[in-house]
Amino acid sequence: MNLGEVSVFWLRRLQFGIPIIVLAMATFTFSAGAQSKPTGLPNPYKLVDGWPMLPRTMNGGKWGEVIRVYVPKDSSIWVFHRCFNTVPPGHATCINRGEANPPILRFDPSGKLLKSFGVGMFAYPHAFTMDDTDGSIWVSDVNDRDMVLGMSTRNKDGVQLGQEVLKLDQNGKY
Repeated sequence: MNLGEVSVFWLRRLQFGIPIIVLAMATFTFSAGAQSKPTGLPNPYKLVDGWPMLPRTMNGGKWGEVIRVYVPKDSSIWVFHRCFNTVPPGHATCINRGEANPPILRFDPSGKLLKSFGVGMFAYPHAFTMDDTDGSIWVSDVNDRDMVLGMSTRNKDGVQLGQEVLKLDQNGKY
């Protein structure tokens, strides 16, 4: 290639690159501005003290780290959380939380606890969803350590908890 061919080569590259750079800058500027401005739309939600109603036996009725809330077609409310734990912040664990701290809860729309299960199934609960066609619950545990906060992540059968996706029925059975 001579100098003229090199110049044409790079000019053509810039011809396509500049619009992409401008578009990226515009998108960033728009999204940054959009995040800082309220939408002006009415908020249909309100905080209701005491909703949902947790038994005092479940961490004194206080929440820990919630992973996901899911509302299927039947309007019940499913909550997947880290066993009412907050330690360590952002990485709470279900290890050694006991029978009173199940990670999967189902409430009716009024906030009454209908069902709870999953004790001993998770070290570090991570994701939850439901299949609306058959009601299957899909959950994951991302623990990848043998010990967390000085506690073993092995279940009662000696199997290390974590690095798995489980399909459960609505009673917690595999």
